[in-house]
Amino acid sequence: MSEIKGAATLRGVTAEVLPGGALAGLTLSQQAVDQGATALACTVVEAITLATAQANQRTKHALRAALTGVDVSALGLTQSASLTEQAESTVPDTWRAQ
Repeated sequence: MSEIKGAATLRGVTAEVLPGGALAGLTLSQQAVDQGATALACTVVEAITLATAQANQRTKHALRAALTGVDVSALGLTQSASLTEQAESTVPDTWRAQ
């Protein structure tokens, strides 16, 4: 299995994270910096939150496929239903249960 990551870009901030939200990369464009400190901080947190939801969903799908019969919900890789729905659209079809 290759390394699973999630990524999100918002208002000039690109965050790349590992499952669970460990930051793997953060890129700030001039547009991001020009927002000002408070707005930039909020954008960074929002991008990390979206990327984490994506990484968590990808991990759950990969583990379901590899660990048939194991309840992956016990791993704690959870987020709100709306983030789950948004992240689900980024999961490759090959990882989905058939």
